Amino acid sequence: MNNIGATIQPLPLILSMNDPELRTIKIKRGPTRTIGIIYRADRFLSHAAQTFIKKLQDNLQGINPI
Repeated sequence: MNNIGATIQPLPLILSMNDPELRTIKIKRGPTRTIGIIYRADRFLSHAAQTFIKKLQDNLQGINPI
């Protein structure tokens, strides 16, 4: 057997590949990860960084860990 491999990828990425030879197996309880943001409180935080943090918090609020 040649050209065999395995990887875990998000569904939107898999769908965007549009490869008829690609086979997928749905994972019912997939892996999770903890997301954190570290920055120095004694340093200036740019408007872009502040906006990114706010958007991240807004998007992840209400998502409960398994």
